[in-house]
Amino acid sequence: TETPSAGGSAAANAAAQAAAAKAGNALAGQAGGLLHSALNLWPEANVKFAYFEKQLSIATDQVSARLAVLRVLHTVVACQPKFALRHLAGMHSLLQPIFSPNSGQTKVIQAVCALLGTLMQ
Repeated sequence: TETPSAGGSAAANAAAQAAAAKAGNALAGQAGGLLHSALNLWPEANVKFAYFEKQLSIATDQVSARLAVLRVLHTVVACQPKFALRHLAGMHSLLQPIFSPNSGQTKVIQAVCALLGTLMQ
């Protein structure tokens, strides 16, 4: 048997990571759609704000965690606009680190802009 070269192994790892990221994004999109459907069926469902805080506190990859939290928050706020009013102080605390000058998280800031756009409607 032949052993793959270091370059081939790195390329294979990169391809595997790209495939996993693509699958993860597809799964996240499906989960978001299911959440949206569920909140439309049960518009008074009690969404716990502590979920968002916990996801960020246990995450090892803060950028991915913030993106995931923002996507779910966006869906919740779109279906339950009063959620944002009830949790305004918590949302401020949750979002404040994103706007630090050193964050450099373009995708996260774009997700915040989408969330704020929904809040302004």
